[in-house]
Amino acid sequence: MLQGKCGINFGVVKNSAGRFDAEDGTAAIACVGRDGKALIETIVPGVLVDSTGTMGLKNIDSGTQAFFLVQTSARIALVE
Repeated sequence: MLQGKCGINFGVVKNSAGRFDAEDGTAAIACVGRDGKALIETIVPGVLVDSTGTMGLKNIDSGTQAFFLVQTSARIALVE
């Protein structure tokens, strides 16, 4: 993602178990187009998993590490 100048963004909500999940179960992957100007955004479904493999996060303190596991394949068509 870094090589493609991409980033990932998602909101968080507390689930019924008191853990934090990605809002709406989705994240936005945004990449700079090949022209260096256009921003291409792709919405992907997925889940947050903490460093122990548990779904959701116990807290969202600064420095908390987690993975966003995308649940479907996605192709980001970069602008020529």
